[in-house]
Amino acid sequence: GNNLTNNVHTAAFVGVGKNLISLNMAWCNMTKLPAKLFRNMHLLRNLTLAENRLKQLHSLVFKDLTSLERLSLAGNLITEIPIALFEQVKLIRHLDLSYCKLNKLAWNVFNGLRRLETLDLRGNQLRIIEPMTFAELSSLNRLSMGQNPLRRLTSKSFKGLHSLKSLNLAESQLKKIDRDTFRDLKQLDELILSDNKLKLLQVGTLLLSKLQHLALDGNKLTTLPHEISYLPYLRHLDVKNPFHCSCSMFWLKETKERLMRRWTDRKKNFPFIPGKCSTPINVKGMSVTNFLDQHCGHVLDEIEDEENRAKFWSMLEPCRGLL
Repeated sequence: GNNLTNNVHTAAFVGVGKNLISLNMAWCNMTKLPAKLFRNMHLLRNLTLAENRLKQLHSLVFKDLTSLERLSLAGNLITEIPIALFEQVKLIRHLDLSYCKLNKLAWNVFNGLRRLETLDLRGNQLRIIEPMTFAELSSLNRLSMGQNPLRRLTSKSFKGLHSLKSLNLAESQLKKIDRDTFRDLKQLDELILSDNKLKLLQVGTLLLSKLQHLALDGNKLTTLPHEISYLPYLRHLDVKNPFHCSCSMFWLKETKERLMRRWTDRKKNFPFIPGKCSTPINVKGMSVTNFLDQHCGHVLDEIEDEENRAKFWSMLEPCRGLL
């Protein structure tokens, strides 16, 4: 990179800018961008401004970049995105805002970006997702939001993301996920919830019929929602957690067997990573699947009476019809 601190002149690209297709200004130690720096760059498709020291962006700085398809602002010191920043870059397909200092996103900051396919927001300081923030991103298929202090997700967090295929929320300090949070994600095939603080996932949270890869490892889950066993295309499941082992988890053994049958490409990762028993104390440290093999004859062994057994299955039965 170069050292362009405070020295990027408004007219820096006059005469050549109109012909540029790609421009890399990463690692240039820039602290600010003139509002008209990119004027007349109507052909520019790729712009990298990563790893500078930008703190603020003028709302019209990208106004002339009407052909822009890829933009990286990763690794800057930006705390907030101006609402009008992306108004003229309607063709953008890949947007990287990772590892900045973003602490909030206006609910309409991404409005109009209907061609956006990938959005990287990892490593920021986002605590909430405003309702409908992503509602107009109808083409988005990959969203990375890991390493943000989100804590909670609601039914409106991912509203409108009907094309989304991959969602990464690892290391986001999540404690609660509302049951309908993922309702609109009908095409989702990868969900990463690793290394959060989840203690419970409500029945119905993971009703994702296209899901192939599910990572729940590194949480504080003591049990799992049974609908996982109904996911018809599941190929990889990581559930490494401190479980309370009981025979009501017998379905997990059957799920493992099904995943092993689908593991046809041995070059890919092992398809099932079980957790260990944390309780009862007499089986602490034992693999969940070993516990099920050694202690459980059938799925209802520890559902002690008829009333509890009926309640157990009545909670699970709706899962079949919704998948």
